[in-house]
Amino acid sequence: MLDKNSIVVAYDFIRGEPRGSRKKDAVSQTGDCVDCHRCVQVCPTGIDIRNGTQLECINCTACIDECNDVMRKIHQPEGLIRYASMHEITNGIKKRITWRSGAYSIVLCILATLVTYLLLTRSDIETTVLRTPGMTYQKQKNNSITNMYNFEVINKTFEEQQVKLVMSEPAGAVMRMVDGTDPAILVLGEDGMVKGSFFIEISDTSIKQNNTPAILNVYSNGELVDRIATNFVGPVQFKN
Repeated sequence: MLDKNSIVVAYDFIRGEPRGSRKKDAVSQTGDCVDCHRCVQVCPTGIDIRNGTQLECINCTACIDECNDVMRKIHQPEGLIRYASMHEITNGIKKRITWRSGAYSIVLCILATLVTYLLLTRSDIETTVLRTPGMTYQKQKNNSITNMYNFEVINKTFEEQQVKLVMSEPAGAVMRMVDGTDPAILVLGEDGMVKGSFFIEISDTSIKQNNTPAILNVYSNGELVDRIATNFVGPVQFKN
């Protein structure tokens, strides 16, 4: 992921070498690095940044602050350790825009646009309806067929919501909760969630195929917010 144009915490070896002690404002044959080891002492991972970019570096920039403090004391320019690329240090040219940084910028813009779109278009109510695993249809005494479903309703807002689940298709289908409560009204607190199970009951004479499409309308505070599609499984012998 790194190349010579990658900007990292780096030591300017062109300016800093050879290392050696020097007096304040004195002309010296050594580089600007006085070999004080303060950059090593403050490093939380114990590395010497002067040896080049290393895997252990966490980019905390503590070495930059310490080195700048030393440079001020000996009246030398700051930035002996700084954010820079190998290309900048060796050639003295700051190359800010590369094909890689441009590609990353484009990807970042696409992701930011996608996240913004998803946030702006998301529904305040999220509803999931699935047939109960491991269960097939049940034949009732009144010559009707029932399927059991599990549901989960999530309120993504910070306001209380009254949610209604209403059967839309097929015509004549009846919904009833397993616990006997009214399936038409679910009260969700702010950022709340409701789970449960219900039966869909259809007359055997209305079943035309093994898998009958079933549609549930989801209303929040009287407004249609979602349509959930599922399947109703019925026996073949009741086909007309």
